[in-house]
Amino acid sequence: MELISRPRRLRTTPGLRKMVRETRVDASSLVYPMFVMDGTGKTDEIKALPGQYRYTVDMVDAKIEEMLKAGVNSIMLFGIPDHKDEVGSQAYAEDGIIQRAIRYIKEKYPVGSQHKAIVRNITSFGVFAQPEDGVEGLIHISDLSWN
Repeated sequence: MELISRPRRLRTTPGLRKMVRETRVDASSLVYPMFVMDGTGKTDEIKALPGQYRYTVDMVDAKIEEMLKAGVNSIMLFGIPDHKDEVGSQAYAEDGIIQRAIRYIKEKYPVGSQHKAIVRNITSFGVFAQPEDGVEGLIHISDLSWN
């Protein structure tokens, strides 16, 4: 097979090239996990993850500034919605927690701003459905074919 052009989707910008290059690990290669939750003015410690916290969107600035000073400019956002339902609607809602956090961070830290580093958002859009029977998931067992 002869390629007319070599695809370089992970090397289109200097920031992406720096993030995915091989054989060297520095702060710019790291991705910080940030847990965001609904509400305002709250920061809650995650007991199962010592040193990690859940932040409301209005409280992420201090942590982002700390990350940028350390040279880490990539975040993986994990959203913790207040409301869970059978279809995981907060994962795709216009006002879902992840969507609000992305909008806030992009507005506060725009490309080409006074910040030396660009904050890259990587998101986890898990559909956390919570049916009334308490069993997580969107697939009903009766809908599955085991053949």
